[in-house]
Amino acid sequence: MGMKISRIAGAAPLARVALASAIFSLVSARALAETSCPSPSWTRVPSADDMIAAYPAKARKDGVKGLAILQCAAQADGSLAGCVVESEDPAQYEFGAAALKLAGLIRTTPPCSEAQAHGVRIPIRFALPAEAADERHREAVYKIPERRFRKFAPAGPYWPDRALLLDQGGHVTIQCQVAADLKLKACRLVWDTAPSLGFGDAVLRMAARGWMTAAPLPPGASEQAELWWTFEVDFAARSLADEDDWPGGPPRVIPVEPPDRQVLYKTTHAVAGLGPPGGYYPDAAARAGVPGAAVVDCRVNDDGALNDCTVFSAFPVGWGFDDSALRMAKDHYISAAPLPDGQSPAHARARLTIVYPKPQ
Repeated sequence: MGMKISRIAGAAPLARVALASAIFSLVSARALAETSCPSPSWTRVPSADDMIAAYPAKARKDGVKGLAILQCAAQADGSLAGCVVESEDPAQYEFGAAALKLAGLIRTTPPCSEAQAHGVRIPIRFALPAEAADERHREAVYKIPERRFRKFAPAGPYWPDRALLLDQGGHVTIQCQVAADLKLKACRLVWDTAPSLGFGDAVLRMAARGWMTAAPLPPGASEQAELWWTFEVDFAARSLADEDDWPGGPPRVIPVEPPDRQVLYKTTHAVAGLGPPGGYYPDAAARAGVPGAAVVDCRVNDDGALNDCTVFSAFPVGWGFDDSALRMAKDHYISAAPLPDGQSPAHARARLTIVYPKPQ
């Protein structure tokens, strides 16, 4: 994607992953203890060669995608320890073992709370890339920001406020089709190194609103609307040391991240082959055999019932996993698991991760 400012150590562009790609999202296992403790984010992820080496041979041969979720402890140096496989799907292809091989190659920002030190959940999605997508890497062209946003080029006014407040950067990969006028369409998020900071959403808005377009093809080449192109955008960390440089206005309070809670499912809508979501599995995704995940942010009653839910994130975009998660919460098909004995909820709200395993 466009901006070549800084890269996370050890991370190869997904556009060049010839065999496999993985989506990592990091969710703290319990409540953040302090308002000054931001969510952890990646500082190093496996390279393309690492992913190729770890991809299960049988799954690669059969063209099978997979999802594994690890539970790990975060160390002071950012490394992960004591990782165990929480779940894997499909089980017979050993995606859990593959994820454990990759755990030693992952680094996070140092834990800043007891909750982060004791446990993080790491969903790792293994997916074979779209046909020849790795060969169709393309630069982006951006609008020129007005003077007050110029220091934040090329994202300009789309730079996420939360990332500025926390002085953190990130890296985003999207895939889009390109129209004859070089505008991007049907864009989908492939990679976001810090999903809690809003970089992925920012890039998708930049594409949808025409802030970024595709660079022209070489002379003689013709645009093919059905092709998918890969774009990369790097966001270098920007400091708020000089308040005048911040386009978002005066400093504001950083919201406290709600804690994570485990999900309980009812069985009234169970459907064979569709995992715990059952009849709430999005129809199009079920027919296409597409797995996914969604994180909802809800108010939790004392009995675990969920209310006032919003979607924090959903992947892959456009398959209905976000709407499905909200329907499950509204219908009380899902609830929050009880907290350990003697533990009081630190927040009125919580985040719950709903995994949609590959339909069987």
